[in-house]
Amino acid sequence: MANDRVVWDVAVTLQELFRSEVALPDGSPVRFAVDVPGAPADDERPLVYVCLSEVEENAPARRMEKTLVASVEQDGDLHEYYRFPSLPLFLRFVVTCAGRTTEEEHRILGQVLRIIHDHPVLQGEVVKGDSVPPDEKIHLAVRSLGCIEKQSRFWQAVGQRFRPSVVCQVTVNVDSERRDAVVRVKERVVEVKRNVTSS
Repeated sequence: MANDRVVWDVAVTLQELFRSEVALPDGSPVRFAVDVPGAPADDERPLVYVCLSEVEENAPARRMEKTLVASVEQDGDLHEYYRFPSLPLFLRFVVTCAGRTTEEEHRILGQVLRIIHDHPVLQGEVVKGDSVPPDEKIHLAVRSLGCIEKQSRFWQAVGQRFRPSVVCQVTVNVDSERRDAVVRVKERVVEVKRNVTSS
């Protein structure tokens, strides 16, 4: 399970994944930014934006029960506690390109779609930062930004005209820091009193 820095680490992971595989037809690299989409610059290379647009709880994957965890402390004592379940999330990132031509933007987005399709699971060294354990899997998928009204609201909010985009959905589990201590009975003293009655 990931810790609460996972949102930023996932954004950087997507940026670096796309950066490593997206290129212009002449082989020159493309610029990337984890940021809100901005206006294209005509005199520079195209710029691909990775922008977090939505966070949603993955309700079908939600668990309610706590888990018993045991760890050995430095002094050798066994420490037991109940860990609360993680928060399963969908993180949706809008990936869009501010290119010099419409064709350039579409070609770059085509590469982004291929990369998401070719990397349905990210794990280990591919995941940037330290918020995700090496054995944890991050799932990628292509999703819709929603109806035209929802798309319009997004572009109005960022102050830009509509631009073709790809929505990349990432599935993660954020660990909870809530803990309940386990109290074990280590010693029990039983007192027995006799009631002596005289006849």
